[in-house]
Amino acid sequence: MRFQGLFLRLLVFMVAAFGVMAAATSLLSGRELHNSMVREYEGRAVALARSIADGNTETLLSQNAGAIQAAIDLHQEMGGLSYILVVDAQGVVVAHTFTPGVPEEVMALVREAPGKAHFGAGHETRTLTLPLPLDTEVIHVAQPVLGGKGGCVHIGLDKKPIRAAIGQAVLRQQLLTLGVFLAFVALAFFFIRGITGPLSKLADYAQRVAGHDFSATCEVRSDDEIGSLAEAMRSMAGQISGHVSQLEQSVSAATSGLEDALGSLSAIVGNIADGLLVVDEAGRIVRHNPALLRMFGMENMFGADGQDLTGRACSEVFGAQVGEVVTRSRNAPEGATAELHEVLATRPDGSQFPAEITMSRVPLSGGAAQVCILRDISVAKKAEQEREQSRALLERMVAERTRDLSRANIQLKIEVAERKVVGDALRRAEAKFRGIFENAAEGIYQLSPEGRYLSANPAMAHLFGHDSPEDLITALSSLSPYLEQDRHQAFMAAMEETGQVQGFESQVRRRDGSVIWISENARRVVDSAGQSLFYEGFVSDITLRKQAEDRLMHQAFHDSLTGLPNRLLFMDHLRMAMERARRRPDFRFAVLYMDLDRFKVINDSLGHDIGDQLLRHVARALLGCVRSTDTVARFGGDEFAILLEDITAPRDTIIFSRRILEDIARPLTLDGREVMTSGSLGIVLRTERYERPEALLRDADTAMYHAKTMGKSRFKVFNKKMHTKALETMETETALRRALDMAQELDELALLFQPILDIRERRLAGFEVLLRWRRGGGREMLPGEFIPLAEETGIIYPLDYWVFGQACCSIRRFEEALDARSPAARAGFATNINISAKHFRSPMLVGQLEQTVRTCGVDPKSIALEITENVLLDNVGSATEVAAKVRELGLGLCIDDFGTGYSSLSYIQRFSVDAIKIDRDFVAGIGREEGADGGEAIVKTLVTLGAGLRLKVVAEGVETSEQLAYLSGLGCRYAQGYLFAPALSEAEALRLINEGATEAWPDFPELPEG
Repeated sequence: MRFQGLFLRLLVFMVAAFGVMAAATSLLSGRELHNSMVREYEGRAVALARSIADGNTETLLSQNAGAIQAAIDLHQEMGGLSYILVVDAQGVVVAHTFTPGVPEEVMALVREAPGKAHFGAGHETRTLTLPLPLDTEVIHVAQPVLGGKGGCVHIGLDKKPIRAAIGQAVLRQQLLTLGVFLAFVALAFFFIRGITGPLSKLADYAQRVAGHDFSATCEVRSDDEIGSLAEAMRSMAGQISGHVSQLEQSVSAATSGLEDALGSLSAIVGNIADGLLVVDEAGRIVRHNPALLRMFGMENMFGADGQDLTGRACSEVFGAQVGEVVTRSRNAPEGATAELHEVLATRPDGSQFPAEITMSRVPLSGGAAQVCILRDISVAKKAEQEREQSRALLERMVAERTRDLSRANIQLKIEVAERKVVGDALRRAEAKFRGIFENAAEGIYQLSPEGRYLSANPAMAHLFGHDSPEDLITALSSLSPYLEQDRHQAFMAAMEETGQVQGFESQVRRRDGSVIWISENARRVVDSAGQSLFYEGFVSDITLRKQAEDRLMHQAFHDSLTGLPNRLLFMDHLRMAMERARRRPDFRFAVLYMDLDRFKVINDSLGHDIGDQLLRHVARALLGCVRSTDTVARFGGDEFAILLEDITAPRDTIIFSRRILEDIARPLTLDGREVMTSGSLGIVLRTERYERPEALLRDADTAMYHAKTMGKSRFKVFNKKMHTKALETMETETALRRALDMAQELDELALLFQPILDIRERRLAGFEVLLRWRRGGGREMLPGEFIPLAEETGIIYPLDYWVFGQACCSIRRFEEALDARSPAARAGFATNINISAKHFRSPMLVGQLEQTVRTCGVDPKSIALEITENVLLDNVGSATEVAAKVRELGLGLCIDDFGTGYSSLSYIQRFSVDAIKIDRDFVAGIGREEGADGGEAIVKTLVTLGAGLRLKVVAEGVETSEQLAYLSGLGCRYAQGYLFAPALSEAEALRLINEGATEAWPDFPELPEG
C-alpha cells in the first residue's frame, strides 16, 4: 500500500536521519526565527525612529538641544532602546543618550549616511557591534527628517532579547521534534493516513490567506506539527488581518485629517485680505490668491480666478519695482529671514499705489521659490502704527493656526505607530491653542448665525469692560453692543452675503457706558453642505486711531496758532453762502479781508513769540465782534478774512468794520511791553454778481490794498474801478516784463538823448539818457507811468541794467565820433544816466556797472549817474557806501530834481556829488509875476548854492528865451529843454556831434536885451 510504503520509508528515514534532522531542524528553525524576529525588531525600530522624527519635527527644526534631549529621553524609557542620537542637516550632534560620549562606530555611520544616494528618500537599517558592556550587538536605524533638510534621527535597538528568544525557541523545537518522532514511530499508520487531509486543508487555507481572504477558518486541530502549523497559520492570519484592518483605518483617518487640514489652509489663504504671490526662480508667477487680483483690479482680466496669470513675468504684471524686489530676493539663501520692502506697484491702468511686500525664499519640490505677501498701504500710511500691530497680530494668529494644523497632521501620522503618543500630543496641542486663545491681545469670538455669542476670549471681555468672557456673553445675549443698531444687521447681512468682512468699523458701548470704536475681521464657517455653522473673528480697539483722524481733520481745516478756520474751510463756507444767495434773493452777505499794519515791525523787533500772542489777541477780538453764524478765518501771516452772513443792510458791515478797527487799535500789554497795531480792511458788499468764491476774495484783497495805500488803519469798499485798475496794472507789468525779456525782438523799449548845453560857451556839453516804452498800438509811455510799477515788482533791477548797457554802447559811439573832432570838443562832455533810488542801495549795482563799462570800453569819466534826493534819506549808510564805490569807479554823481525833497545839505558833501539839476517846475516859474510861486527866488538860491559848493548846476525844462536869459544872468552854466532840442534818437545825437555841436551849437537862441 502506498501509505505503508511511505510509512516504512519514513520510519527508516527517521531512524537513519534522526540526528541529521534534529540538527538541521534546530539550525533552520533557529535561523528562521532569528530572521523573523530580526525583521520584527527592525520594523519596530524603524517605526520608533519614524515616530521620533515625525512626532518631533517642530522641536528638531528649532535646534533646541534641551527640548530635543527631553523628547529622546522619554522615547528611550518607553521602548527599550539602547541609544538615540539626533544630528542636524550638517551632521553635527544635537542630542544623544550615550554616557559619556558617542562611540566612533556610531559616528562613522552618522558621517556616512548623508553621502548615500538614497539618503532622504527613507530610513536605513544597519547592524553593528559597539564597545558597550559585553560588546553589545545592536540594530542601528537612521531616519532623515524632512528628507534630510531637518537633520537625522539615529536609534539603536539591543539584539539581546532576540538571541534569548531564539535559544528558547530552538530548545522547544528540539523537544517537540523528539516527541513527534516517538509518536510517529508509535502511530505511523494513523499519522500517514491522517496527514493527507489536514495538509490539503492547510494548503487551501494558506491560499485563501495569501489572497487576503480572512473570512475562512482552518478546521485542522491536532497536537502534532500539522496542528502547530495550523495554529500558527491561524494566529498569523489573525495578526495579519488585525494589522491590515488597523493600518487601513489609520490610513483612512490620516487621509481624512490631511484633507481637512488642506481645506482649512486653502480657506485661510483664500480669505486673507493680503495678496499672496509665489514666484519661481525665473521671476514668473506660480500661484496667487483672489486678494491679489482684487488689489490690482484684475478680477476679470486673466480668466476665471486669474489662471492666465500663471507663467507671466512678475515685473510685466505688477510693475518694475515689484519685479526688481523679486529679482533681488533670488540671491537670498534658503531659510533666510523674510525681507520687507515698500515699493510702488503698478495696476493694469497705469496707476501706481504704495505696497508693502514681504519676501521669503522657501524650497519646493520643483526648486526654490519666492513667497510674497503684498499689501496695499495707501490708506494705512496715515495710521501705520495701528495697522502694523493689527497685521502683525493677524500674521501671528494665522501662523499659530497653521502650526496647529501642521501639528495635528503630524499627530495623525504618528497615531499609526503609537496611539498613546498621539493622544498626548493632541492634548498638548489643545492646551497650547487654548493658551493662545486665552492670552491673545485682541478680542476673539465665535458668533452663531442668529447673532448669539458662543465664545469669547478674556481680551474681548476686557475690551467691552467685563470681568470674564462669561459675563460678556451673558450681557450681549440680551443687549446689542452696537451704538447704531442697524450696524449689527449690516454685519450679519455682509457675513451671509460675502462670507467674510474686513475692517468693519462701528461704535460700541462698553459696560461703564463709555463709547469706543472697534474694527472687526470675521469669516463664516460652513459645514460640508454649505450651511453656516458659526462666525469667527477678531475685534480691535481703534478709538485712538479715530481720535487721531479727527485731530488731523481739524488741523486740515483750522489754523494751528489761533484755532480759527483756515483758507480751505473759509472758502467752503463762502461757497455755501453764495449757493444760499442764489436760492434766496433776500439773503445778503459780505466778505472782509483784513491785514495788520506794521506787523512785520513788531515781529522783527519784539520777536515771533510776541507776534504770535498778538495774532491770537486779534483772533479773539474778531471772534468777539462777530455772531455765531459768521466765519472768521486766518489765511496765514497777518491776514484774516471775515464772512458776515444774513446781513440786513450794507451799513451793518460798515458798523462792524469800524468796531473791528477800534478794538484792534486799542493798546495791549504782551510780556510786559505795550504793543499797538492797526488793521486795513477791504470789503465786498455787492456779492450777487460773483460766480466763483476766489474772485470775490480777490476783490476783497484788492480793496484792502487800496485801504493800505490810503494811509492804513481804515477800510475800503470794493468798486469796479479798483478791479479795472488792478487788471491794468497786471497787464502793464506783464507787458513790461515781455518787452524787457524780448527787447531785441519786440523793440518796444527805446533810449532817447536830451541835449545838455553849456550856455556860456554855447556848445553841446552832453546828453541825458531818457527811456521811452512804445507799447502795442503805438502808445508811448513816459517813465513816470511805469517806473513806480517796475520798482514795486522788482523789474527795475534788470531794467536799469538794460538801460545802462544800451547807454554805454551809445556812449562808446559818441566817444568815437568825438575822437574825430578837436580835443576841445570833448572837454567836459558827459552823458547822464538815471538810476532808480531803490536800485542805488543794492550792493550788486557797482559790480554790474563796472562789468558793463569794461565790456563796452567806455571812459567812466564820460558817464554821470543821476539819482533823486530820496536816495539820501532812505538807508543813508548803504547809499553812502555805494556812492563811494561809484566814485572809485570814476563815474560822476548828479542829484536830479534838486530842491523837491527833504535832503540835508550835509548829505551833498557826504556823497561827493558833482552836479545838481534844478527841477523844471522851478524853472517854469521864471518870468511870472513877482511872488506868484517864488520860482525865480528858488532858482537864484540853488544857483548860488551850487556855485558856492563848486557844483555843476543844470537847469531842466528851459523852454523860453526869457528863462535862458535869466539863468545866464544868474551864472547858471548848463541848461536843457525844448528851447534847444527835444529828446533825440541815437542817430540824431551822433549827427549833432558830427556836425560840430560840441564846438558851437547851431542856431543858439538870441538872448533878449536886459
